[in-house]
Amino acid sequence: IDRNGLVDVFLSSMGDQRLQEWTGETASFKDVSFKRGTTAHKPYTGGDGRPSTGWHISLGDVQNDGMDDVFIAKGNVQQMPGMAIEDPNNLLVQNEDATFSEAGLEAGIASLHRSRGAALADFNADGLLDLAVVNRVAPLEVYRNTTQDAGNWLSIEPRQQGANTRAIGGWIELMDDYGLQLREITLGGGHAGGLLGPQHFGLDQAEGVSFRIIWPDGAHSEWAKAKPNQRLQVIRSGDTLDIFPY
Repeated sequence: IDRNGLVDVFLSSMGDQRLQEWTGETASFKDVSFKRGTTAHKPYTGGDGRPSTGWHISLGDVQNDGMDDVFIAKGNVQQMPGMAIEDPNNLLVQNEDATFSEAGLEAGIASLHRSRGAALADFNADGLLDLAVVNRVAPLEVYRNTTQDAGNWLSIEPRQQGANTRAIGGWIELMDDYGLQLREITLGGGHAGGLLGPQHFGLDQAEGVSFRIIWPDGAHSEWAKAKPNQRLQVIRSGDTLDIFPY
């Protein structure tokens, strides 16, 4: 999440939300929630001071500034009077120093429904990640991203032959002017929410990138170059990639 080349883990919970940073040693993580500002342990609006209840977590670069942000679906289960009833969803925006700031109110996503699942995806193909939120006993909410002066972006959709055509379990490595970005290709990743589709990369002002696919069987493709602000379907062809803008 902080672009240091090491995979981190973000866990929702009742109370503190936990960001676990891999130390680089085998199976060794440390908690950096307070250091990074990701605890989101109490509502930031609505006047309820009791602890929050976190459910689904979605990661994505909502400003295309090259730094992933965090959406957390929140909501009481009704049988827990010690937890906040008015418990707004969080949008934690990553700062340049890898800390996070709450932006739910400013972004307009501070819903007080009992949310459970979510997805960050570019629904209208304008290069900005939009948001869908699944609620308990309330309708689905869809928010269109209208960020002004957002950065460049690239969307990559890997494909291969065989049973696993969407390359689930693979990874995308992307190098831009600011370093390395990693994306794991998954189906789920949270509670009552999942996403199967193009992998979105925010690029800030980068004007060109290189990327490669690590396929689910462990094979690596060769590095390929791409210009920003386009959607690419990338098809496995031996060690190389057949690339089709769409």
